[in-house]
Amino acid sequence: MNTRERILEGAQNGLLDAEIPADPSFVPALLYNDYHRGEKVFCSLEDELRHCDSFCFSTAFITLTGLEPLKPVLRELQRRRVPGKILTTNYLSFTQPEALDFLAQFETIDVRMFQCSEIEGFHTKGYLFFRNDELRLITGSSNLTASALFTSREWNTRLVAAGAGSYAREVLTQFDSLWKHMDSLPWQAVRQEYCIRYDLARKQRATALENPVFNPEQYALQPNSMQTHFIRNLKRLMEHRQQRALLVSATGTGKTLAAAFAVREFEPRTVLFLVHREQIARKALDSFRMVLGNSRTCGLLGGGLRQTGADCVFSTVQTLSRPAVLDSFSADRFDWIIVDEVHRAAAATYQRIFRHFHPRFLLGMSATPARTDGQSIFELFDYNVAADIGLRQALEEDLLCPFHYFALSGLEVSDTALEDETGFSLLTSDERVRHILEQASYYGWSGDRVMGLMFVSTKAEARRLSEKLNARGLRTLALSGEDSQEAREKAIERLTGNDGPAALDYLITVDIFNEGVDIPEVNQVLLLRPTQSAIVFTQQLGRGLRKSPGKEFVVVLDFIGLYKNNYLIPAALGECQTGNKDRLRRFVAQGTRELPGASTVYFDEVARRRIFASIDQAKMNSAKALREGFTLLMDRLGHVPALTDYDPNHAMDPLLIFSNSAYPSYPDFLWKMLDRDQRKHLPVLTETQLQFLRFVSTQWADGRRPLELLLVKALLEPDW
Repeated sequence: MNTRERILEGAQNGLLDAEIPADPSFVPALLYNDYHRGEKVFCSLEDELRHCDSFCFSTAFITLTGLEPLKPVLRELQRRRVPGKILTTNYLSFTQPEALDFLAQFETIDVRMFQCSEIEGFHTKGYLFFRNDELRLITGSSNLTASALFTSREWNTRLVAAGAGSYAREVLTQFDSLWKHMDSLPWQAVRQEYCIRYDLARKQRATALENPVFNPEQYALQPNSMQTHFIRNLKRLMEHRQQRALLVSATGTGKTLAAAFAVREFEPRTVLFLVHREQIARKALDSFRMVLGNSRTCGLLGGGLRQTGADCVFSTVQTLSRPAVLDSFSADRFDWIIVDEVHRAAAATYQRIFRHFHPRFLLGMSATPARTDGQSIFELFDYNVAADIGLRQALEEDLLCPFHYFALSGLEVSDTALEDETGFSLLTSDERVRHILEQASYYGWSGDRVMGLMFVSTKAEARRLSEKLNARGLRTLALSGEDSQEAREKAIERLTGNDGPAALDYLITVDIFNEGVDIPEVNQVLLLRPTQSAIVFTQQLGRGLRKSPGKEFVVVLDFIGLYKNNYLIPAALGECQTGNKDRLRRFVAQGTRELPGASTVYFDEVARRRIFASIDQAKMNSAKALREGFTLLMDRLGHVPALTDYDPNHAMDPLLIFSNSAYPSYPDFLWKMLDRDQRKHLPVLTETQLQFLRFVSTQWADGRRPLELLLVKALLEPDW
């Protein structure tokens, strides 16, 4: 079928009768942003760019936030020598000069800026793509900005036309007239003057924001959506006389402030706030003072200070667990005890403190409350979860900074691919260092300068990589668990402070900064180690997700090798604990559509193949994997899960159980998962009943043949 026939069928389907068969890519479509339906304007724009032979854009506003997720496809177009024309405007001095500088670096892209007069505007938003004899257009309301491409309420139309059609001719004529207009000038010709105008306009906007109309209520700090939800549920638990609760919320969503708001709401007389690092204790103290004002006194226990008479005492576990310190407090000294990073609570130091004190209320907080050695964190808090906010919900509610995750291949040294963990000994070769620097520079960061974290596998790698990078003009420092807390704090100050002689571009870390550290300014994260744990991956990603003034997004570069656990990457990013391989593959293929907000994920072709191979090879139904999934759900529920508990709790896919020949039915599975005492509570089944369950579970449960599910329904509901 030729292009003309496809266009005709597409037009008939879109404009006359949706039942008329047509190629979906030729049907006129409304483009809008609604991630719940997998709809984002960006995805259509990216797809058209990826398949075009040339392109022309005319858009009023262009920002770095709009260009960042397009960087992979723009690089590919450069490689293919695909020509492009991009026309923007000086209207309202909104377009960012840095964005046009980035576009202008491509030899194949011509960038121009239309000079508007004081009385005329420039509001065009048109994207033209040429492919064979087709002209494909996206026109409507979306500029090249993150909000327009991902989150704002936008209406755009995608059309396909033949070059000989009147509509196509009119669009091309209009674009050509603007492009060749005497007021349309090359970017480099107007850059200096526009930068002056842009800086002036930015300062004026900043001044306007700094001097709002006075509102007394603005000085009373208010909780965000997560914190409000948490306090509401906490109140409900207290009304039912519960004395313990757990707050589970993604890194960067404001758990410490949530605790402070709870103290302000419920007014306990005395509070103990426990952390595992002195730096976190100091920051928590500052947060409480900000929320509570002068209504409570706050003091620090540790770091040479012993301010134990305060209403709210902030201490590290290491300090308080010392017998001489712990014994100086009476068991009822604190009405409330709040424990940060409570997934560590199985440690002996925590247990010693828990045994000593008898508070009226115990609150635990964690982003990853996974089972620790022999202890269920959920059990410790009587299975009372006051809030459970994952990465997806946190992004949806705009609690985190948007991220752009790029999974990149290219772990090659002298044309040899690094195919397993041992290959990371070559991480610090000159070729690898050059490759890392090229990628970090191209994908960039948000802000005036990079403030980055690099995660590597060993201390030797960290030191050697730091030496290599410093020799190339960067300012880096290697840190590990061997460095003192004081050294770490000074390093963070150098990373996030002013750009002076002592400033750092990167901290290269081993086994630290996965958790328990607050560096909101981090705007680039480089993952230079194999992924062994979805939890650790999420923790390292989370280092860049805190919001910070001047940071509009964080760039995450993950250098993917051939590792058996690569499937954990889409599992973590997509919050997919089900073990469903199809869902993991779908996220790799179209994860950006599924993520709320302006965050994106990108897997280059080689990285994509490697992750697909890892998914294919992963044994999601191994005895070990099934036990882990079962235990995780039982810990969360506080009882033996029924089959109907898995799906609503987004837990392991229970069909994986029956795909393992060792567990032909759920009773068979439970018999092997539970100990002798727990088995006593299982229902007693006859051999006939058990055989029937085994048949239904292994033959019908997956629903591949709809008729068999109807038979199950008929058996369960005889009157159906």
